Amino acid sequence: MSRSLLATLATVALLGSTMALTALPAHADEITCRGSIGARTIDGSINVPPGATCTLTGTYVKGNVFVRSGSTLTADRAYVEGSVQAQGHRSVVARNATSVKGDVQLENGRTATLTRSSVGGSLQSKANSGAQSTTFTQVKGDVQYFSNRAAVTISRNTIDGNLQCKSNNPAPTGTGNTVSGNKEDQCRRL
Repeated sequence: MSRSLLATLATVALLGSTMALTALPAHADEITCRGSIGARTIDGSINVPPGATCTLTGTYVKGNVFVRSGSTLTADRAYVEGSVQAQGHRSVVARNATSVKGDVQLENGRTATLTRSSVGGSLQSKANSGAQSTTFTQVKGDVQYFSNRAAVTISRNTIDGNLQCKSNNPAPTGTGNTVSGNKEDQCRRL
């Protein structure tokens, strides 16, 4: 073999070994929460598995929070960079300056309470069978309550988008909401 061919093969081998040693970007892990997580940073998302109870107190979550069937989430002074997504949940509570940068989506579950908190995206509550309450909360996007089958209370909130309520039984109640967009359907007088 010629020297130039040997040099080329050595360069290719060196590049190949360098590429093999290069670390791939780390992906944030999903943490399973059964119990409590205190004032610490979670680099990924949190999963509350079916039937579990999770309490976040002063917790900083860089991902999303997923609340599964029959599970309970209580967030107290927590910060979530992503969204809170609850499907078939038993209970979701966000209180005491809890901040969710993304959306809060509550569907086909039971109760939900947001009080003295903030949502950077939209708040959507659909087809829940337990009481729903949103009070003293700031929402940057829309607030939507559709087809819920228990009491819905919406009071003293600041909503930058629309307040939309439809097909809830009974109709939502509340007072003192500041809404930059439109108040529609069942919520037009709230």
